[in-house]
Amino acid sequence: MQIKIKLSTVFVIPFYLKDLFLTRLNTKILSLLFITLFFCLPASYTQTAISDKSNQEADLSAVLDLISDDKGLLLTRLTEFQKNNISDPAESLIIFNIDSRCIEIWLDEWNELWCYDGPVYDPCDGYEDGEGGFEIDYQGYTYKLVEIRDQCWFAENLRATTYNDGTDIPNVTDDNDWEELESDAYCWFDNDESNAEIYGGLYNWYAVNTGKLCPPGWKVPSDEDWKILEGVVDTKYSIYDSEWDNYSWRGYDVGLRLRAASGWEDGGNGTDAYGFSALPGGYRTSNGGRFLSKVTSGYWWSSTEYDEEEGWRRYIIYSRDTVRRNTLSKVRGYSIRCIRDI
Repeated sequence: MQIKIKLSTVFVIPFYLKDLFLTRLNTKILSLLFITLFFCLPASYTQTAISDKSNQEADLSAVLDLISDDKGLLLTRLTEFQKNNISDPAESLIIFNIDSRCIEIWLDEWNELWCYDGPVYDPCDGYEDGEGGFEIDYQGYTYKLVEIRDQCWFAENLRATTYNDGTDIPNVTDDNDWEELESDAYCWFDNDESNAEIYGGLYNWYAVNTGKLCPPGWKVPSDEDWKILEGVVDTKYSIYDSEWDNYSWRGYDVGLRLRAASGWEDGGNGTDAYGFSALPGGYRTSNGGRFLSKVTSGYWWSSTEYDEEEGWRRYIIYSRDTVRRNTLSKVRGYSIRCIRDI
């Protein structure tokens, strides 16, 4: 397909650019497009159609006409924080607010044009504790649950010693044996079971990969599940932002908002904005089976494999407001959070 310009200007988007325009509507590209249309073209070229078909003309009543049988217009999606950081918004500027789920327009101030008021999805439905919260009983212990947008998470680290089919998870205490592991195992920090009460257990990725750590109907979160959580909690980067695909430290204040309000190294407590209550349970190394970083750092596995040797993990430290996403040895012992498998 070719780009054609007529008296009633028609843009027929080449196949390899169609999705970019009609599903993303990249703002930088659109800005250049509008500048070209309204400032660079002759005055007679005042109507424009963007179409994935040939020989389409703009409706006479429209300055800009988007034509497609299977695509729509995707508004700029911003968090409340991002919206409020727009410098000198123009009159009639329109955005979609991710936090409020409202289409908003700027007319001296932000006004709601339309808000979603349909049934609210309840991801923890069926796990009410009778006191306005949520909980689940699993292997003799009651875990608190927390709803974060459309996800239902454990609000505590897992402390299971058996899989959900009743089989035992191997408890490996010897440092050298841990280092040599190529199969599933768990331990308590410093091999002291009293640490389970606050921090839960430490599990290697081979235990994660059994798919049996969490209760039936639940799972260890994937790398994508973690990205969604981070995008909801962070006040600057939304769940749609490519920021979360980056390797290493990401986000603006997601670590601060996920950390529990107590229990961290001095000066490192978080705001626990969503009740996730991340705690610094430390980890067990793959080199020597040592125990490190309790009180200063928390580490959590995802269920997503990177390669034969490594899996994706999350790392929160008391001294940074962001969250680290990277891959490390499957032998390492990290904390586990469960998420409802919906």
